Amino acid sequence: RALAPRRGFAFNIHAEEAKHETLRKGTTREVLEAVFRQHASGDGGAGSLAPGAPFKAACVSLSKEFPQLQALQHDAMEGRAFEALKQNEQGVMTLQEWTEGMTALLEGSDAKFKNLADRLKQGVLSGSPETVADVKRVAVIGGGVAGLQTARALSRRGKDVVVFEKSDNVGGVWRENYDSFGLQVPKELYEFPEFPYPADRQWQKFPPGPEVQEYIERYCDHFGLRSMVRLSTSVSRVEAGESGKGWTVFAGRNGDAPQGEHFDFVVVATGMYGWPPHIPSVRGQEEFEGQIQHSATFVDAKVCEGKDVVVVGGGKSAVDNAVSGGRHGKSSTLVFRAARWPVPRYLANLVPFKYGTYSRAGHATLPTHYDVSPTKWYMHSLMTPVKWTW
Repeated sequence: RALAPRRGFAFNIHAEEAKHETLRKGTTREVLEAVFRQHASGDGGAGSLAPGAPFKAACVSLSKEFPQLQALQHDAMEGRAFEALKQNEQGVMTLQEWTEGMTALLEGSDAKFKNLADRLKQGVLSGSPETVADVKRVAVIGGGVAGLQTARALSRRGKDVVVFEKSDNVGGVWRENYDSFGLQVPKELYEFPEFPYPADRQWQKFPPGPEVQEYIERYCDHFGLRSMVRLSTSVSRVEAGESGKGWTVFAGRNGDAPQGEHFDFVVVATGMYGWPPHIPSVRGQEEFEGQIQHSATFVDAKVCEGKDVVVVGGGKSAVDNAVSGGRHGKSSTLVFRAARWPVPRYLANLVPFKYGTYSRAGHATLPTHYDVSPTKWYMHSLMTPVKWTW
């Protein structure tokens, strides 16, 4: 459809402020393409749109053309839009992704963008209270370490806190995880500041998962947080409250229909290990005759008995799973994209690694940072043999 000419928008790279410059008219797709090309960068073709200032400027420009997208000027909504529109793994957005995604967002023709479109229509810019004093009720989604600490911090300041936890206990990833999971650092480096590990029992130096879970539960009981937690309760959606004030959280016990409840503020503490686990598609995967598991479901290493195990990844869970595979399987192979520098628990079998990695002397033995002064660079070069030995 044809659009009436509107005032355009451009981003001045020499100042962190945008200025109006051009006039646009044409079909929806033509306007979308014009906005993209104005803010994109790169050689040849239409270029690409990078996150940050370029994408933000494009969103502001677009909101001038289409008033229903004004909420895209909000940082949170801008970030949601970028993640929704971007399909490739390059970290930038192509012209096709921009035009197809924004068209679907404007027309509501794709169920994928329906939730985002609804949020934009609600205009969440005024959804947050003016000050902390205006906050009376707070919803915390997630009963793991972050959620419990949030509940403790807010409740001690007089806020009415409700923690929604979809499982049957608090603890998050420590409640249940892969085989032989546990801390990779000494317990004193992983504890609540106001609640050290209780002295009424013996804790391992590097506590396994069940010990960490016990410690978290004792923290929860010590500060009376269980009364704030609704276990086996899932949150299905969160919507802006009436007239843009506060939020309505729709939640219900697992299996029950969700019911709306009003809160002044919502904290999402679901962590980075969401469910269901993601297993990438690999060419020839359907022809593999063995068993494929994600680390999140690798809870019993006995499945490795008598088998050759291959673990894909180079992070902590991958290394832990490879060790479990080696203990219970016939062989264990770790496949990774880039090599990591694993730090032993005791450097040279003598010094606890925390003194080597969490101290100035320890940092001096690491590879030289690129922006050190010439004097420091000279000293690092001079001491290179010592660093090699260490």
